[in-house]
Amino acid sequence: MPWIILIGFTGLYLNHAKLINKVLYISAYDEVLFDSAPDRRKIDKQIAVRIAEALWGRKYKGSIKAGIYHKRAVFVLEANKTKLIVARDTGHYWLKSKFMRKTYSPRGDLLDSKVYWGRIFKIIHTDGWVGGGLGSWLADIAAAAMVIFGISGMVLFLYPRIRRLKKHRLTMKKLNQQDHSKRDTQPSRFSI
Repeated sequence: MPWIILIGFTGLYLNHAKLINKVLYISAYDEVLFDSAPDRRKIDKQIAVRIAEALWGRKYKGSIKAGIYHKRAVFVLEANKTKLIVARDTGHYWLKSKFMRKTYSPRGDLLDSKVYWGRIFKIIHTDGWVGGGLGSWLADIAAAAMVIFGISGMVLFLYPRIRRLKKHRLTMKKLNQQDHSKRDTQPSRFSI
């Protein structure tokens, strides 16, 4: 039963993500305020590398890419499937993984945390709890069971009604035949 509820909920989310995100995610900050924050500062590549090393606890040897994120010029550093995105004009930064994004002030204070529910629900919906091929098979089995339950429920609902309708028609047909046979055997008052 939890499988069916989980698949139903994740399917509902995938079809109506904006509506459900309003319930699951309430943001308490506005990135427009970054520009007027008292602790904002310009960031160069060396400072971005120092932030990465402080967060990841080791010397950063990866590449540094310039880009745009949330309409801001940024430096992007990546390690262990996690991206560090540093705003060049304000010093605010984001740690972004496959399922989550955390926003920090230039001092390192956590400002916001966002879970990417769509990605989580899509994986649960397609792969199930187990993941990979086995999870996909389990999800397919659950989906097939839901189809079978739905069809069998419709049959159980409709079969007695169809049977009663046929029985009613048969009864009406017999009554009509009896009525016609009585007319044929009774002499008419107007016969000559």
